[in-house]
Amino acid sequence: MQSDKFICGFDVRVIRDNAHPWPPEYLLRPDIEAIFSVDPMVFPVAPHELIRRSQSGSAPKENIIGLLSDIPLAPSKGADECKIAVTIDREIYEGLINRFGRPLTTGKFSQERDLIPDEWAFLGYDVVDLNGLISGLLNCGPLHQQLTTDFSSYINAHSLFNDYLIATAYANRRALEIPAHSPFLPAAIWKKSG
Repeated sequence: MQSDKFICGFDVRVIRDNAHPWPPEYLLRPDIEAIFSVDPMVFPVAPHELIRRSQSGSAPKENIIGLLSDIPLAPSKGADECKIAVTIDREIYEGLINRFGRPLTTGKFSQERDLIPDEWAFLGYDVVDLNGLISGLLNCGPLHQQLTTDFSSYINAHSLFNDYLIATAYANRRALEIPAHSPFLPAAIWKKSG
C-alpha cells in the first residue's frame, strides 16, 4: 500500500460470495471468497441506495465519476452489504479536479490516511478505467492465458491485487490490450468495518 493517495469516492455495495456469476475465464484466480470491485456492474450498488439517489433531498450526491462524494450516513441494511471507499494516486486525483473543475469528495475525509483510524480496512487494488469505472480485472472480457499465467498468483481472496506495483504492471498490460479503456489505473478499495 502506498501513501499520498486521495479518496475519489464512497459507495454502498452488495457483497457477492464465490457463487458469483462471473465465468472462470474472466477471473485471474477462480478460488476467491468474494468479489470486490470499483465497477458497479461487478460489485453492484445496494438497491435501497439506488432508490435514495434517485430521490431528491437528503440523498447522497454522486461525484464526477459516479461514486458518492461523502460517506453515506444510513447504516447498511444487512450482512451482504458494505460501505466502501476508493482511493487513487494524488496525481490522478488532481488531474480529475483540473479536468472537471471541482473536487471529488466533501467532508472531513479526503486522503487515504483519514480512513485508517475510522475503521476502514484495505481490501486491495482493482484496475479501472475512471471514465466509466470499468474494471480491467473483471469486466473487459475473457482474459488471455498469458495474462492469467503472469498475474494470477498476485490476486488475493477478494479478486484484487495486494501490491500497488503489480497492479500498475497489470494496468499497463490491459491498457495495451484494450486501448479504448486506456489508461487503466490502480484504485484501492477500502471496506468500512465498524
